[in-house]
Amino acid sequence: MRRLFSFTLLEVCLAIFIFILTLAGLLLFYLNSQEFGEIFSSTLRALWEAQKMLEMIRGTPFSSIYATYNNHIFDVSGFTSYEAKGIVYVEKEGGRNDLLRVRVVICFRAGRRIIGEDLDLDGILDAGEDVNGNGRIDSPVELVTLVTSRY
Repeated sequence: MRRLFSFTLLEVCLAIFIFILTLAGLLLFYLNSQEFGEIFSSTLRALWEAQKMLEMIRGTPFSSIYATYNNHIFDVSGFTSYEAKGIVYVEKEGGRNDLLRVRVVICFRAGRRIIGEDLDLDGILDAGEDVNGNGRIDSPVELVTLVTSRY
């Protein structure tokens, strides 16, 4: 009688090895997609909080924006104080006294990663954190607007 399916031990081991590699790849894909989902969710929360800070600054009288908010470090709601920190930079645009460039930057922890240059999440630019050498903290969550005097 002839056998329809007969496999050698080598073929069985090879099939099991391929199956294990496939499962490991799927597990790795699942874990990475979970981490990227957390990064995406945290980024959206940080963007929302940066927008809220910009709206608060826009509601401030123009004459006190620079003094109140330049280099202002703040805790980001929706995150604990060790998970995120925000900083506001205000500078005169083109040397004009009636136009300010306002930059709100938020660095945060998402999973095992720190998003942004502020690696210790203290809102202060420390040695080794300024990757691009521009003298300020940068992050993917960075909103910039121009504010002008309203008189």
